[in-house]
Amino acid sequence: MSIWGGVFFHPIFVDGGARYLGLNGNPESIEYDGKILGMSNILYRKRAGIMAATIPLFFQYFGPVFYDSVLEENFFQNVMEHYIETCDFIYFSFTPEFNSIGKLKDGWKIFKSVTLAISESELDTWGNNFREDVKNKINKANRERVRIERSASLPERLWELSYTRKGLKPPIRASDLRMWCSSLMCGSILQIYSAIIENREVAFRGQLIYGNFAYDWIAGSDPEYHHLGTNQMLMAEIGSELRKKEVSLWDLVDGRIKGIADFKKSFGAEEFHHWQACKAVNIKGKLFGALRRMKNA
Repeated sequence: MSIWGGVFFHPIFVDGGARYLGLNGNPESIEYDGKILGMSNILYRKRAGIMAATIPLFFQYFGPVFYDSVLEENFFQNVMEHYIETCDFIYFSFTPEFNSIGKLKDGWKIFKSVTLAISESELDTWGNNFREDVKNKINKANRERVRIERSASLPERLWELSYTRKGLKPPIRASDLRMWCSSLMCGSILQIYSAIIENREVAFRGQLIYGNFAYDWIAGSDPEYHHLGTNQMLMAEIGSELRKKEVSLWDLVDGRIKGIADFKKSFGAEEFHHWQACKAVNIKGKLFGALRRMKNA
């Protein structure tokens, strides 16, 4: 599926999400009146008799995706009626190419979200639009003999460190994420790159690659080595690799946290907007929504 966001609908990705996040559901073709319209990656959480379909961890886009704009235009409302019949609470994150947000009315709450991405033209001139501080950090990394290599598995220590150094608990067990990554790597849709100093992994980034699109999916680093330009070198080398693969767009995934967004923009990333929408379908859904807001407050 060579469309923006397609990797998040890939059967290997969705099956792994269900298994390691403890959710119910499967990747499915969207069909209507015998016609295949697109794909669904809807996974459900069922607790206390409430069926909720909300954006899972590690999913950038969640909901239905159509194979072209004509199918979306003609069948979107029919597809949404199906989800309303089967769910108590819905929270979707549509891909940037989705154009039917105006059709969601009658109780839907609409949110405009942002992701950051490197376009094909930026990849073609990769390095030319780096900020000066990025170039300086890369030069320092070269002097410190930082090298970038492909990793055979998830660097669990670095991934956990990204949370524990902030006093946070990792959202899932590192061993579960490692197994999910393993299945994605076996399916040839995940590549993990690590920055190494004196045979020690000090930073990593995992890239989902499917069709003509790549996604900066997971990352981790040791802050003791940040001053050596390890993260800048890592981004620079990954971009060079993606350019060789003729990737047309590199979605750096999300841009809501200012510090992370500034880091991504320092390589020439631009903002792209996409829509999110939620709805409490019934009384049970309203209860779930209220509890969810209390938890995230």
